[in-house]
Amino acid sequence: MRLPAVNIRNLLLTTDFSDSSALALPYARLMAEKFRAVLYVLHVICNPLSPRYGPVADDYTAIVNNARAKARELMAAYEAELGRVPHHALIREGEVLPEILAVSREKKIDTIVIASHGEGRLRHLLLGSTARNVLLSAQCPVYIIRHGGNQHDHAPRPAAWRS
Repeated sequence: MRLPAVNIRNLLLTTDFSDSSALALPYARLMAEKFRAVLYVLHVICNPLSPRYGPVADDYTAIVNNARAKARELMAAYEAELGRVPHHALIREGEVLPEILAVSREKKIDTIVIASHGEGRLRHLLLGSTARNVLLSAQCPVYIIRHGGNQHDHAPRPAAWRS
């Protein structure tokens, strides 16, 4: 049996800037290096009120602008970790799954790398999992990086996140 050749030119790493997402970064970077691929790093702002974007302002326009600015700041930390790996940072606004799938089509993504947050069973049953939904919906292979909860599983966080 002859196996088809694997040719990965465009990789997509999705991130919500959580600790779990940071664990996926070294895997995506390694894949981009080994395959000499372009790495697209995507963050989708779906809730500008999320604590990850900092304190909430008084009006909605200020809230959204703050979320955009904080997302750019956090994305810069990812970019610093990528060094010379060819990459493009993308920040979109909207629903997470449709935006991931849209970028996948637009950029002709060959493989998606996404972290699994390992949310509890109840939350998973009620809300589903972004990683699972991407796996079921994407038209390309999806690598899910799971945090095992082991103290040795922690990847270094980008420098801008260190306290």
